[in-house]
Amino acid sequence: MMDVKNAAVRLKSTLEAFGRKDKFGSLDDKALGLIKLSLPISPEMIAWYEAAAPVDVEVPWTGNPLTLYNPTQLVKCQGGYRWQLNHPENLFPEWDKNWIVIGGLGHAAVIAHTDAPDTMISMALHGTITWNPQMVASSLAVFLEMLSIWVRGVGTYDRFELGEKLEDIWAGVAPALSEILDTEQIKTFRLFLE
Repeated sequence: MMDVKNAAVRLKSTLEAFGRKDKFGSLDDKALGLIKLSLPISPEMIAWYEAAAPVDVEVPWTGNPLTLYNPTQLVKCQGGYRWQLNHPENLFPEWDKNWIVIGGLGHAAVIAHTDAPDTMISMALHGTITWNPQMVASSLAVFLEMLSIWVRGVGTYDRFELGEKLEDIWAGVAPALSEILDTEQIKTFRLFLE
């Protein structure tokens, strides 16, 4: 089993190794307590945020970067997904109470399933009436490791080059991804790259 704290630190180190200016921090008990009042945060999420909480993190992607939400903004970031914007008392009935949006990709939400063992991660298109999250990683630790593998493959390409180089990058990362993701998860990851 992969350790979420190690995977979080590895992602931070990988982004730093390629000269990215992303910022990480740690979550204090007061901030964690405030999140717990509104959201069903999982033990894995707590471990992630204690080890290397994303403060200002954008993972290079084709098109828009994948933004990992700052945990101090996590409650606010649920607006439009979990509840109506600026109205957390108006929960959307189609949104599962155990889903927390931990990141975004322009057109897609990155969702932590806090009731699943090891906090499964899925992605779902935004703007649809119903939500159909597709599993991209069996756990939060695997998701963070998947991002590290992707960043190593992307290297120093800028976002405008990624689309042109996608096939070459994919050929380089696919073997490492196949060690941690099953076939369906790899298909989902690839789908959200395009």
